[in-house]
Amino acid sequence: MSPNVKRKKLLNYLIKNARDGKLLISEKSLAYEFNQLLDKQGLNDLLLSLCKQEFLEIIYTDRHGEPYLYILVLEKAKALLSEYKTVKKQIFIKLLIASLSAVLTFFIGKILYVFFS
Repeated sequence: MSPNVKRKKLLNYLIKNARDGKLLISEKSLAYEFNQLLDKQGLNDLLLSLCKQEFLEIIYTDRHGEPYLYILVLEKAKALLSEYKTVKKQIFIKLLIASLSAVLTFFIGKILYVFFS
């Protein structure tokens, strides 16, 4: 799976579960959520890269002896996911129009063939 897909899935998860752009989650549960997608080191690297690209702000903290992450999802991340959705929708609409055009052309061709033969 490409790094962009992993980044998109992680951002989508964080935005979906964050309240007002803020999320407090344990490292263990975050690693469990993405265990098939990334290993623990890969997840930490991806989070660090998202921080460097200014999509997230992360504060590492400790709660009852367990490491937790306090994640702030910035507007840049929300805009990126919105852009992904817009592009996906545009591609779907273009494919739909092309398919309908092909079907319509086929039937009009058959009608004209019957009419003029």
